[in-house]
Amino acid sequence: MPVDSAAWYDRHTAGYIENTEHVDMSDIHARFLVHLSPGGRILDAGCGSGRDSREMLRQGFDVTPMDASIEMVRQASAALRRPVLHLRHEDVIFDAAFEGIWSNASLLHVAQADLPGVLARYRDALVPGGVMFASFKHGSGEVHRDERLFSNQTAGSFRQLIDMVPDLELLETWVSNDRRPGREHEEWLNTLTRRRVAEAVRDQ
Repeated sequence: MPVDSAAWYDRHTAGYIENTEHVDMSDIHARFLVHLSPGGRILDAGCGSGRDSREMLRQGFDVTPMDASIEMVRQASAALRRPVLHLRHEDVIFDAAFEGIWSNASLLHVAQADLPGVLARYRDALVPGGVMFASFKHGSGEVHRDERLFSNQTAGSFRQLIDMVPDLELLETWVSNDRRPGREHEEWLNTLTRRRVAEAVRDQ
């Protein structure tokens, strides 16, 4: 039976928000947002409590939050005072709608076999030249833990994924430590990718 990670977040919404709401992500925000124009459109793909959406809205960006957990959608909608889309990564259909996609600790719940297709959906959601941030637990293979699926990644395995998605190019990867108290020993792989600009457009 497939693992429904979103159902775990429905059952543990309050505890998850308490543990993540005040984590300082400002340096990673800056590393992502530098690639966008002021006021640019961002899809927060897996917004959780709405923490990152709130900060990007504060900075003047046009943010569309989404989450696969209906309870997270309810909590984030109330916190942000705006609608949050109830949407799974596998069901995303946008056509060149966003300059940036932010997916912090969310795509890691997509099965390895499904990640190339999901990344292709997000490539299509970006404008040419648009940039996506995604983070994963640093490691190898799929892990089932606490009724959730984790697709771990290394720099090498993520590069292999990107090589399977036409017109999506890898900008950089870096490893960082977890910012939650008591979990500093856990490592994350952070990634930035970009939708390629067609040669004909680039040459104009």
